[in-house]
Amino acid sequence: MERRKFTRVPFSTGAEFVLENQNYKATVKDVSYGGLYLKSEVTPVLNQEVPVILLIEGTNPPIEIFLKGRVVRVEPGKGF
Repeated sequence: MERRKFTRVPFSTGAEFVLENQNYKATVKDVSYGGLYLKSEVTPVLNQEVPVILLIEGTNPPIEIFLKGRVVRVEPGKGF
């Protein structure tokens, strides 16, 4: 049984993240007070610090939210 400190809330939007000076596209699956889950075939290693840009559409111009996070869970080939 998985125990989390904070409740996950389904939330879907586009995102990008940076690994080794290369940008990758991803999709946000859910968010919580403690973090978010990105769906991506490319995954970083545990404890790696990763810059993330959330792409919020539906506004003109679209909103970009810049974040920096630390990877605490990885599903290789699926997301983190």
